[in-house]
Amino acid sequence: LDIEITDGSHRRIVIENKIHAGLQEEQLDRYHQYAPKAKLLYLTLKGDSPPGYKDRTVLPNLQLVSYRSDIVEWLER
Repeated sequence: LDIEITDGSHRRIVIENKIHAGLQEEQLDRYHQYAPKAKLLYLTLKGDSPPGYKDRTVLPNLQLVSYRSDIVEWLER
């Protein structure tokens, strides 16, 4: 995983930053096993879905985030 954010209450956010790189086999599944209650942010240039994970029931904590809209908006705020 690229970034992990935690607090004193054991809440956790895991960020997978995918810029011009492929997803390894079962990579997101391993992150889910590592931190099953964590919010998993999949960060790409355009907010693309990870290959093979279009069904959100597989990873219900998965959230798609994009540099193009989300990150720019956060920075502007």
